[in-house]
Amino acid sequence: MISVRGNWLGLGMFAVGGIVAGIGGFFLKLGDVITMVTVGAVLVVLDLAFRLTAIGKPNWIFGKQTGGFVLFVPVWVLGIFVIALNVLIGLGYIKK
Repeated sequence: MISVRGNWLGLGMFAVGGIVAGIGGFFLKLGDVITMVTVGAVLVVLDLAFRLTAIGKPNWIFGKQTGGFVLFVPVWVLGIFVIALNVLIGLGYIKK
């Protein structure tokens, strides 16, 4: 059996993010920053779409049972991190 650190929903969300990255990078020939900001936005939107169906449940925004989870972090947090990191790269604050 395959062990997943998080949940299958989170793994699926990252698979969708990979597909978006492939389309943006290989087929549309977009730059790295634009592609990765789009991937981050997709991760945030996908995870929050699932979590919004669980509003009212305990720990709905951070819980493993209410949305995607990878390692020990909700997918929407990782999406925001991907967006922030690539915006800083795009603005030149972080060198590639």
